[in-house]
Amino acid sequence: MADRIAALQKLLARDERDVFLHYSLAMEYFSAGRHDLAAAQFGRCIELDPNYLAAYVEGAKCHRAAAQLDQARDLFTLALDLAKRLGQTHSEDYIRQQLEGLASS
Repeated sequence: MADRIAALQKLLARDERDVFLHYSLAMEYFSAGRHDLAAAQFGRCIELDPNYLAAYVEGAKCHRAAAQLDQARDLFTLALDLAKRLGQTHSEDYIRQQLEGLASS
C-alpha cells in the first residue's frame, strides 16, 4: 500500500490537476485508515471537478468512518443534489440509503 501511495504522489507531482490521481490517492489513504489525508484528497477532487460524484460519496464515507457524522451528512447531501442534477437515479437511491443510515446513528 505504501508503494502505491508513493507512486501516486510521484505522479501527482508531475500533474497536480489530475482528478483521477487525487481520487486514487484518496482511496489508498482511506484503505490505510488515514481518514484525514483521504478527506483532504477527496476535497481536492471536488475543487478540481465539482461534478465528480464519486468524490462526494467516498468523501462522505470517509468522514463517517472517522465518526465525523455532520461532515458525512453534509457531503452525502451535496452528493444527492449533484446526482439529481446529473440524472443519476441509481446513485440517488444509494446516497439516500447512506443518509438514512446516518439518521439512525
